[in-house]
Amino acid sequence: MSEKKSYKGIFNWTLLLIVMVGIIAINVISAYLYKRIDMTADQRYSLSSGTIKMLEDENAIKNRLTIRIYLEGTMPAEIKNFRNAIQDKLNEFRQYAGNRIEYKFIDPNQGTEEEQKELKDQLYNPRARNFAFKLDLSKRRSTKSDFTLAWVSIMAVPM
Repeated sequence: MSEKKSYKGIFNWTLLLIVMVGIIAINVISAYLYKRIDMTADQRYSLSSGTIKMLEDENAIKNRLTIRIYLEGTMPAEIKNFRNAIQDKLNEFRQYAGNRIEYKFIDPNQGTEEEQKELKDQLYNPRARNFAFKLDLSKRRSTKSDFTLAWVSIMAVPM
């Protein structure tokens, strides 16, 4: 009877060890491989084949694109999710374009008052190539009813 118990105990520990080694191996392998799977019916979170082709084509993007997104710092959870979605999409762009696309998230409220005013003057300049996304928070309890989600500034720098 004791032989059966010891055999069963050895079997259980061996099985546990094999499972643990398998889990660790999967984690190590997945750390080096990145694959994103979009299971939505309309492929909402995937890049189209034309976008991928354009990003991979070195003649389509001859200069390095530097994208500055002024969407950092303390913000509501919905906006933080929006910021993370933008970062995921830009990471996917970089996966195909390589070092031809750079991006940086910047906190527009960081720095002295003078630096913040200078930045806002620069961003609100009608001649600048900036894109603004706004969110109406009037239905929520907030001190601001109009909140600028992000300013995106894009520069092309020769490589």
